[in-house]
Amino acid sequence: MFAMRSFALKRSMHSIAQALASVLALALVVAPGRAEVEPAVRELVAVRGEPLLVDVRVGVDASIGSIELSSRDGMTRIAVSGRLFWPYLPAPTPQADGGSLVRWAAATNPLRLAEARPIGATSAFLVVDIPSTAADSSILLIGSGAVDLNVFAPGPATLFDALAARAGMIAPQGPRNDALSLPDPRAPFERFRYAIGVPMRGWPEPAPFRQNSGDDLAARANTAIWRAALARTMAGGVGPATELAELLVATCSDTTAPAPIAAWIADPEELRSVLKLALEREFSSARLAASVNEFVRVRGHALWWIEDSDRTSVTLAVANPTMRAQLVQYQWIAGNETDVLPLALEIPCAEVRRTRIARATTVRNPLAVDEPGALEQLRVSCAGIAENLTVPPAVLPVRGGGLDIIECYAPLNLVSVSLGQRAAAQVLLQTRIAVRERLAGWEIYLEARGIEPPLSAVDAILVRGATPGFVRVDATGAVVVESCELQVDSIEFGSFPGQLRASFFIPPDWISREDDATIVEVGFRRSFPGGFADAPFPTVPWRARPRTIAIDLATRK
Repeated sequence: MFAMRSFALKRSMHSIAQALASVLALALVVAPGRAEVEPAVRELVAVRGEPLLVDVRVGVDASIGSIELSSRDGMTRIAVSGRLFWPYLPAPTPQADGGSLVRWAAATNPLRLAEARPIGATSAFLVVDIPSTAADSSILLIGSGAVDLNVFAPGPATLFDALAARAGMIAPQGPRNDALSLPDPRAPFERFRYAIGVPMRGWPEPAPFRQNSGDDLAARANTAIWRAALARTMAGGVGPATELAELLVATCSDTTAPAPIAAWIADPEELRSVLKLALEREFSSARLAASVNEFVRVRGHALWWIEDSDRTSVTLAVANPTMRAQLVQYQWIAGNETDVLPLALEIPCAEVRRTRIARATTVRNPLAVDEPGALEQLRVSCAGIAENLTVPPAVLPVRGGGLDIIECYAPLNLVSVSLGQRAAAQVLLQTRIAVRERLAGWEIYLEARGIEPPLSAVDAILVRGATPGFVRVDATGAVVVESCELQVDSIEFGSFPGQLRASFFIPPDWISREDDATIVEVGFRRSFPGGFADAPFPTVPWRARPRTIAIDLATRK
């Protein structure tokens, strides 16, 4: 059997949260006083008159002790109050616009903050209000521990309007979609994008969080940091500040999508890096502007991902979020002289373009797909940033009695693509799919577990063939056969508590015979209330059909 290789996104959401919520962040040493609260970071950036989030570890039955803000010389101490909030990942919910699309515009940091402590939780955020009189260099005293604070002046309330007035007028047209075009309104750490995008791009205002709730305080704290950073950048140069703001809310037109798609900076390391630059106190205004300008110029200007692949070609999608055209180069790492020559594709500003690339002609053992380096490598570069993309094999040989697929993948999203992960995180849907021998032929076997009552036609498995045809079986037992040589009554179906099983012989028109090969191209989609997952490869969420892979049924020895 062949288990599909997982290219899962391995970074945990909490580590992403720490990377962002703590840009704020550099060292804290807090001894466990009466409160038994231990900060998980050391030095933080704060903004006068705004909330500050301190990532802490909290012991059992702990409560907050005294909190004071002290000047560096210790001559001035001010008592401040603090509240504990507990981070959690929200459960998926239907889109606000009633659509069925899975979110492409995923939050870099999707954490939310609650007042109730989850059972067994030890990680929390301590939220304190920074006085407007705080010195640039201050110390936050928590019990017997101390946190060094680098305190900045708040950016002016009119800053985002001023940036909007200078922003480029080129922007994708057409109605926006909540899942594709706008930041997640439920994510407090994404609210800084709305603060920029509402005046700059005419985004709708999101519903406010409950005043002084954990989400409200987190949104205010994070937005204050970005306002202060952009204000410092603008003081050094209006151009770099405006271009940076544009990249934080960038979207692109995509002719295959029903609305413009998000293309803003979503990599937490990139966000952290630019904040560190903008909040470097030792930089002069001129050096600060030059540093941010360099970041804007040399960062990875384009986003790319493998959109599709078949036996003869690969489709590469490239998004250009900037306000100027970008030149993207691509070439096979191995192949004949023609294959390894670099080709170029110009991407207009704020657009997504696709190119179909003929596969390299490298001769290799078709049984060696499990060996390192057996899969093709496509090198893609733009503005000095290069990446090698692993491309699925043109044909996958079947060994033993067939092919087992036990991994389904969530749709690609902006964060997974930005992180260089060409497959989104695995979705545990308890799904098994097999292409296996049966009697004198081959069958496709489907098994879906985790189906909750009441049974719904939404919970289903769709099998796509190389032709336009497909077979769809849902939890109620309803079967749809479209444009393929298969009779509905030939499909075997069984429904059990919490699961469905189905099997059918592969339609003859899905099979092609060439030389010694017997090829069938198939792809699978498990749909469920609130989303879907594909196998063996992930797709963008607006794609109507799953990607396929060509399987050689003749190499089963």
